[in-house]
Amino acid sequence: MNGNNEIWSTIKVVADCWQEHAARIAVFAQTTSSFEEWLNWEAYYASLKANLNPEAKSNYGDLGAADFQKQADLRLRPPNQPEIIIEVGLTHDGTMRSKWLEKLKQDRAKLEHIAGDKFVRVQMVINACQQPESLTYWNIALSELHATTLPQVKYWFDEAHNLHRIFAWKI
Repeated sequence: MNGNNEIWSTIKVVADCWQEHAARIAVFAQTTSSFEEWLNWEAYYASLKANLNPEAKSNYGDLGAADFQKQADLRLRPPNQPEIIIEVGLTHDGTMRSKWLEKLKQDRAKLEHIAGDKFVRVQMVINACQQPESLTYWNIALSELHATTLPQVKYWFDEAHNLHRIFAWKI
């Protein structure tokens, strides 16, 4: 393994893809409906273009999490690097706090089911809140969820569309 810089550089391909769609993300967030699946497919396409050999919906059982019947959002197989398993999350002003915080916790738990060093496990969350109260709530909730897995990487802030963060944590 060549180090964390290459891993974060690979993960940045996904973050950059979402940054390119900041205007769309802002519009979608205003609907207060979930569009997380769209984020997954945009990440898949960006990874494909970057030759990261992506696979959508990998079974965790195939990743070494025996007897675990869940699917990962995205699996990357970059050349000359460890494979990266990514779980994607989304928060915005319409996100039901208890429901989606539990979903984010479950995503993290899925990643923790993968044993060994063969895979780099990453949880990425777009915080697309535009209301200060929601933004504060999710910033605190996300920080508490990952207090033991620092460092976090904050990829971008888009003032024009008031999109605040893409967080990523290596689990």
